[in-house]
Amino acid sequence: LNTFKYYATTHQATKVKMQWVQKDKQFMFVCENTTSTEKPVSKGSAKGHQFLNIVLNKIGGEFYAEKTEQNYSTTLLIPDVLLKADK
Repeated sequence: LNTFKYYATTHQATKVKMQWVQKDKQFMFVCENTTSTEKPVSKGSAKGHQFLNIVLNKIGGEFYAEKTEQNYSTTLLIPDVLLKADK
């Protein structure tokens, strides 16, 4: 969500990278965008990250967020049994 929230505030012509893949016994959703050092963005409360972490932990998944000087990425790992249709 932060990608969409902050993406419009940057003046860079870069693209948001999103991946949705199945790996091992989980689905992995990765969202990555560049960060701008020219315009400071106020730090959020991190409540969204806390919420995602709690929800994913309760369903056996994981949540990771990583920020470097140039990139910001989030990764959600969701057990495949929750998203696979029964055959």
